[in-house]
This record gives sequence, structure tokens and C-alpha cells, in this order.
Amino acid sequence: MKTLKNYLIIGVIILVVAGLVTVAMWPQPTLVNVDTVRRGNIDAFVEEQAKTRLPEVTRITMPLAGRIEPITVREGDAVKADQVVATMETDDLNTDVFEAIAMVGQYEKFIESMVQSIAAAEKQVIASEALASFTSGELARLRTLEESKAATPSDVAEMEYRSIESRVDTQRDELTVAAIEAIKEAVKIALQDAVEQRRKRERDRARATIRTPVAGTILNRRINNEQYLAAGEELLTIGQLDDLEAQVDVLTSEVAHVRVGQRVELRDPTFGEEPMLGTVHQIEPEAFTKTSSLGVDQQRVPVIVRLDEGWKKKCPEGCTIGVGYRLMARIIVAESEDTLVIPRTALFRGDNGQWQLFAVRDGQAKLLSVKLGLMNDTSAEVIEGLNENDQVILAPESALADGTQVEALGKET
Repeated sequence: MKTLKNYLIIGVIILVVAGLVTVAMWPQPTLVNVDTVRRGNIDAFVEEQAKTRLPEVTRITMPLAGRIEPITVREGDAVKADQVVATMETDDLNTDVFEAIAMVGQYEKFIESMVQSIAAAEKQVIASEALASFTSGELARLRTLEESKAATPSDVAEMEYRSIESRVDTQRDELTVAAIEAIKEAVKIALQDAVEQRRKRERDRARATIRTPVAGTILNRRINNEQYLAAGEELLTIGQLDDLEAQVDVLTSEVAHVRVGQRVELRDPTFGEEPMLGTVHQIEPEAFTKTSSLGVDQQRVPVIVRLDEGWKKKCPEGCTIGVGYRLMARIIVAESEDTLVIPRTALFRGDNGQWQLFAVRDGQAKLLSVKLGLMNDTSAEVIEGLNENDQVILAPESALADGTQVEALGKET
């Protein structure tokens, strides 16, 4: 009996060991991360860095050479159209105006004197003409008397001299009138020049009070302290922040998908989770070369994005954005709604270059070829090859094969 009992114990031990060996050698399912095929919306987009800018910027410059007084407006100040934003020192300009006014007055007095001189000279011409007429008549009378021996030849000769002298005086007086008239006309021309010079000096003095032609915000103040500046030196830059837009430099290989009117999402850490929205306003016709951070020359095209109206109100509390800010822009080039969407990490290229993935079917990995639609960095649209609620394996290992037993762990995080 004792021997039989020992045999039974040994048999049980052998059976347990055999069972354990069998279990250990039984194929174990591969643990995989999966996600469920769902219906949803997907966007295809071009994502690049953007830089904010303004379509138009007004630059306030020195209207003329001179000394500028300290500028009190500062960056960020709002200004109204025609508001005084800077002033020049005007002592020298006032002196120039007073000198120009005095010069005009001198010419006006000179012309007035010329008018009086012309009037006097014209009276002298009248007197000379009267005397010439008288001597001419006397000469004719004496010549008649000479024929009758009532006048001597010497009387006639003297009258001839006086007649010639009176005609010469008349011509001289007429020349005097003409000369004074010519001088007066020359002075009139000089007066016109002096008046224009006075107006210019007055305009220069008025321009010393520098006003902004537009309303907006002070973007940049170039000059702070009083100093002498040449004409054209920039003082202030003014822009309308309500017209803020962004420039996105898109690769030429991607810009073919971009169209005017497409929706754009602009992101920045200060915006929070919700992006600021805009619209593609213009695609510039000329590309340029830009060197990447890796030192590769790239051809890029500037794409101008207009921010949606009222963007300031949509900017969350603490949001700061101005001209020259860097943002991340996402241009939505295509959209698909209520379609099958899977994670991009489930996809890989097959031997023939076709998109493939592994789906979980009856506890096994099933290799499937799929036809895709839109695709972005995180998701892809499936047109053929999958059904809603199918499970796909995320980031499958290279050793995973069709028919492999798998155990789903859930969505990869």
C-alpha cells in the first residue's frame, strides 16, 4: 500500500510539471496599444511660423533740417488724426519769416515809389510834348515872316534849335517813363519771388508743429531728447493695430495647396487653448531663398493672413500681441466632416508602397491595406478598408505579422 501511495504522488507531480511545461510553452499573445476607428472631422493643413505685421505703417519724419524738441508721446500711446506728436525749435524759423515779410514790404514800397515816379514822368512827357508843339508852330510862323522880311534868319535858326531841343526833351522823357516802367516790372517779379519765399518760410514754420496724418498707435519712437536733425530723419512710426496681419513663409512645394480665403489658425502660448483665427488674404507672386536652421537653402513664398475682425476682443486676458510677434500658423488647406478617422501612428508603408495597418480581428493582428483621404501630422482619413468601431494597432512593432495573437492594452498615451 505504501508503494502504491508513493507511485500516486509521483504521478501527480509528473502531471503538474507536465501541465506547467505545457502552459509555459503555449504561445502568448503580443501586447499592443490600440485605438478605435471613429467618425469625426479632419483637416489637412500647412503649418509654419508666422510673423505679425501691418499692411501700412506711417512714418513721421523731420519736415526740414532743424532742432527737434523732446518728444513726449511714447510707444503704445494712441493718437488721433492731426494730433501734434512733435515740435521743432522755431526761433530761427521765426527770424526767417520776419526777414521774408520785411523783404516783401520793401519791394511793395519800392513799387509804390515807382508808380509815383512814372506818374511824374508822364506829366513831364505831356509838358515836353506841349513845348515841342509850341516851338514847331512858332518855327512855321517865323519861316512865313522870313519870306516877307518880317523875321531875320537868325530868329528862324534860334527857333529851329528850340524846336529840336523840345523834341529831344520829349523823347528823353518818354524813355524815362519806359525805363521806370521796366524797373517797376522787374521789381514786381522780385516781389512775387519774395512773396513765394515768405509763404515758404511761413509753411516751414507751420510744419515745425509736426502732426500725425492718421489715427493709430505709436509703434516706435526713434528720438527722445532734443537734438539737431537733417530733413527726412525718422521720428515716429504709427500704425493701426486693428489692421494687424501675419506673414507666413510657406515652402514652394506646399504653397500650391494654399488658396486665398482659406481659414488660418494662429497659436501662441499666451492665447490659451483656443487659437486666434484669420483668413488667407494674399499669396505673393515672388518666392525668396531662406536658409533653414540646418543650413539648407529653401524657396519660400510669403502668404499674408488677415486676422478676423475684432481679434482684440477675442484675445484672452493676458494675451499680448503686436507688430513683429512670432506665432505658429496653421493654414487649413482642406477639410472633411463626418468621416472615418484614425491616428497617423497606426499607418505604415507596405512593400508596394501602399498604406497599410494592423486591425484587431478575433484576437489576432489582421494586416489590411487602406485607401486614405486627408492626412495631417496626427490623424488620417480612411476612405476604404476599415469600418467604424474597428480597432487598429498603434505604432506596431516590426516583428508583428498577420495572424499574430494580440492582446489590446488600450490607446497609447
